[in-house]
Amino acid sequence: ARYTEAALVKALEQKGIGYAFRGGELGGRPADQSCYDADGRVLYDRIADTDLFDGSIGSLVRSADEHRITMMCAEKEPLDCHRTLLIAPALAERGVDVEHILADGSLESHDAAMDRLMGSFKLPPHGDMFRSRNEVVTEALYRQARKVAHVGAITATAGQRGGVVH
Repeated sequence: ARYTEAALVKALEQKGIGYAFRGGELGGRPADQSCYDADGRVLYDRIADTDLFDGSIGSLVRSADEHRITMMCAEKEPLDCHRTLLIAPALAERGVDVEHILADGSLESHDAAMDRLMGSFKLPPHGDMFRSRNEVVTEALYRQARKVAHVGAITATAGQRGGVVH
């Protein structure tokens, strides 16, 4: 079923599940125009460098101390979602155990998702003699972001998608 945000909130409340919209802080279409290139493509590394993003990740980590957190997305494939390419790496850097829910309902660890991503670009999953695993993951994330990041007119209504369920 396709939900409006109000219908989603109501359905979640009926199940005793809280919802907090975080698209403005953690969405894949930020209002901050410095997070876009000249062609209007969102640049995830620029988002990650903003104080708003850093503070929001910190808030999410603190919330996870009290609640089980699920970040929702519209993409069927986690590798096509900014949550995997932007938010999950930031959470993993802070020691959060991130798992992605696949289309069949199974869970995939963030490390396994990164292995899959590197494999899709034929990159060595353990690094090579010139680069560490982290450097190769960074390259894979950059390449995938270039493929899937939003491209369009930069508007003041950017950042409208994205919610957190707890």
